[in-house]
Amino acid sequence: MKRLIGLASVGLAIAAATSAAAQTQAADKPDTIVCQLVDCDDAAAPAAAGTDKPRQVRRGETRGFSLARPKSAPAATPTEATPARNVASASTSGRNRPKSTAPRGQYDLRVQFMTGSDQVNPRSQAQISAFAAALKDPRLANRRVRIEGHTDSTGTAAKNQDLSERRAKAIADMLMADGVDITRLDVQGYGSSKPLPGTSASNGANRRVVAVLVN
Repeated sequence: MKRLIGLASVGLAIAAATSAAAQTQAADKPDTIVCQLVDCDDAAAPAAAGTDKPRQVRRGETRGFSLARPKSAPAATPTEATPARNVASASTSGRNRPKSTAPRGQYDLRVQFMTGSDQVNPRSQAQISAFAAALKDPRLANRRVRIEGHTDSTGTAAKNQDLSERRAKAIADMLMADGVDITRLDVQGYGSSKPLPGTSASNGANRRVVAVLVN
């Protein structure tokens, strides 16, 4: 009996590890992300060509919102439900995930947050790291992106605007921590003002963070 219980425990541990590994594998490959932002057939590496220099930031100039994180993180709450279009199941590998329907030059990061906060679910870390790696690819060298936060219309407009700003800034902070230059990131929150085409503003699919190539 003890042996059977022991084997069952080992089986559960292996299943949990397999599930966690599958979630990690669900992150897009950096090359896939690059080719969503630029046409890989035509994209030249600016670093190699030497024609695209970093944009200089003038004294006193700011872009979007401050990238500073709040001093105190909100208490952890259950993970916000995310539509199936945005999150792959634990048993789905990156190879089998449907391709992004976003237009060229835009990329839905498909990150999850804790409900009502800017605290990123740890399961999304691999996806953010993959996006940071894509931004460091020579084909995107010195290119700038806008990190856009969007919400659905649940709650007040003011609350949704604030939440979208904080979530966009949270992603920008994580990208900088992963080595992305701050001068390459613009940050903007839109609240529920820009729902996805063909959806109502209340649709949960509108809870998203999108990267848009701006130059």
